[in-house]
Amino acid sequence: MKIRINKVFFWGYRSKFDPPVILYLPRRLVTSIILLLFAIGALFWENQKQAVRLEQERRENLSFSKQIDQLNSTEENLKELITFIESQKTQLRRSQDALNSLNEEKEQLEPIVQADRETIEAILDFQARRKRTNVWIERGIGFGLGVLSSIIATSIWTIGSILWRNKMNLPEQPEQPND
Repeated sequence: MKIRINKVFFWGYRSKFDPPVILYLPRRLVTSIILLLFAIGALFWENQKQAVRLEQERRENLSFSKQIDQLNSTEENLKELITFIESQKTQLRRSQDALNSLNEEKEQLEPIVQADRETIEAILDFQARRKRTNVWIERGIGFGLGVLSSIIATSIWTIGSILWRNKMNLPEQPEQPND
């Protein structure tokens, strides 16, 4: 018996108790189907590769768009920064001008203040000397008034005691000598 191998056998089962079904297919048909499946797979694979490549290109284009947008945003920020720097420079110049004018006023007023200071110091020195002199005069006047008030008080006391004794008719007692 000769076996011809130009047919391929496929065994399939419907259920557990059914006998196997034998399907006879020619080899050329099986080869054609396999080649067709490979061709479809290759086309699908190529289509997927192309889709991935297109997606990468789209992302790159988006990336470039984003980069351009970021560069534009950075450019605007730099322009704002330049404007801010210019305003700060202007403000610094104004502050410097104000400081210079204040220094000029100070230089103009300094001789006047210095002269006034010397005058004030001379007046204060004169008042201090006068006060020192007046202190001694006041002390002398105070001492003289104290002595004078003591004499007046003693005189009043003496006159008062004499008048009292005369009124009382008391004899005067002679003074006792101090030993």
